[in-house]
Amino acid sequence: MDRVYFKINGKKYSAGGEFSVDTTLNEFIRRHADQRGTKYMCLEGGCGACVVSVRIPGAGGDEDSTFSVNSCLVAIMSCDNWDITTIEGIGDRKVGYNIIQRRLNHFFGSQCGYCSPGFLMSFYSLLHSSDGHLTEKDIENSFGSNLCRCTGYRPILEAFKSLAVDANPKVLQKIKDIEDIDQQICPKSGKNCRDSCSDKELQEWCLVNKNSKNILSVPKQMTLADGRLWFSANNIAEIFETLDKVGYDSYMLVAGNTSKGVRPIISYPKVLIDISNIKQLQSHYLDVNLVLGANMTLTETMLLFKELAESNEDFWYLQVLYNHLDRVAHIPVRNIGTLAGNLVLKNNHPDFQSDIFLLLDCAGAMVTLGKWISI
Repeated sequence: MDRVYFKINGKKYSAGGEFSVDTTLNEFIRRHADQRGTKYMCLEGGCGACVVSVRIPGAGGDEDSTFSVNSCLVAIMSCDNWDITTIEGIGDRKVGYNIIQRRLNHFFGSQCGYCSPGFLMSFYSLLHSSDGHLTEKDIENSFGSNLCRCTGYRPILEAFKSLAVDANPKVLQKIKDIEDIDQQICPKSGKNCRDSCSDKELQEWCLVNKNSKNILSVPKQMTLADGRLWFSANNIAEIFETLDKVGYDSYMLVAGNTSKGVRPIISYPKVLIDISNIKQLQSHYLDVNLVLGANMTLTETMLLFKELAESNEDFWYLQVLYNHLDRVAHIPVRNIGTLAGNLVLKNNHPDFQSDIFLLLDCAGAMVTLGKWISI
């Protein structure tokens, strides 16, 4: 139980004590999995060139969750049980390009091509995390996750908008291969999707489907190459049990790790505890008030706010908070960045301009701190 196990484009990999704590998913993908389509650029989660798609099998009867992440921000030790898809995993010359790759090409949405993998993987994740019925507004709103320095956004945006359920006919007329519109030609088989694919496959735009749930369980402890200790906690009690054992002098709780994008970590503490698997911290409940788990991601928080604003008139104001959160960071950061992580960063660095802190303060929110009493 001294390693993490994950997949990249369907191939099994593992990582353990041979890596240091600052080894990122991006570095592993490029140097160890030798998949160079995922780019290495700003290393701050700002440009989107390193975006990959992640699927995490649901616990018990829960559905799998698919989302995009900036691989430059994610510690490789946080990737246990992850099924990772890079640009190479959605289509190539050998197996055939899928429809989103072909659309980007048809709309001349690539010039130097450096940003293209990130754009494609952001859109790929968006398709898989939705019901497949994206509007032009949904697609345009997702563009805050990626930067392009040469082609300009219009051809890229039009390429992806051509797959929207409300696509503008003028945009569709720009597609060079008319068969893409009327027949939905499968990029893998070359056949008409409506004749050869199931309804589910057609709905998912014939994207490569990954089926992998049988990955080994979460490790307890690893001694990394730089001498630091990495622990994975499954519940709140294990956090304090670990700290009681190794000491409270130098430690860090790790979830999304997105804060390093705005506040680079020069030197990591001696002990790091991964809390991303603790379901207790990812839940919420309603009594008189709405109580949010500290480890809820910004994306999860937004979805909850939108749902409650629409279903419960007492929480109408959450729609206002949702609208503002939609302008915080961008999608891959919101997918793994947590409420507590943002507030702790604000607490440690008061000059950090935290919209999360501001919104919660305006709503009169209170923070409840837990403690553990050893018996």
